[in-house]
Amino acid sequence: MVEPPVAASDVAGTTPFGVDDTGHHVFFGFKTAAGPVDFIANYKVLGLLINYLQAIATEAQQTRLALDPNASDLEAREAKSNPVAQAALEPDIGGTSAALVCTTEEGTRVELQLDFDLLQGLLERLPKMLEEMRRRQAAHRGGH
Repeated sequence: MVEPPVAASDVAGTTPFGVDDTGHHVFFGFKTAAGPVDFIANYKVLGLLINYLQAIATEAQQTRLALDPNASDLEAREAKSNPVAQAALEPDIGGTSAALVCTTEEGTRVELQLDFDLLQGLLERLPKMLEEMRRRQAAHRGGH
């Protein structure tokens, strides 16, 4: 188990948040036993923080799933009711990013801009993810 930092504070809630008049800076905070801890960040750092917290949440969920796939408090990741029916990657002219263009079964177009490093990372993780999906499919078939 990874030990938390010695001086870490337990988050007990959040404080009010806000956005400046330009939308370039935000403020937000967390409640702790020692009192509120407030932050100011520009919108780019806010994006980094969101990705950071989502990565932590994903890792925690995967840890809980690995320990007990049938736990009653485990968040279920269920298939959406409007799955993607078609998808294509279209690189930009400079080769620095690509658009993932998808069409759902209902015909809605969804487009995501993915940079080169992100695509490279996805490609590297894809075999392991497919292996995990096969394992889960087998476990699901075995349980029903």
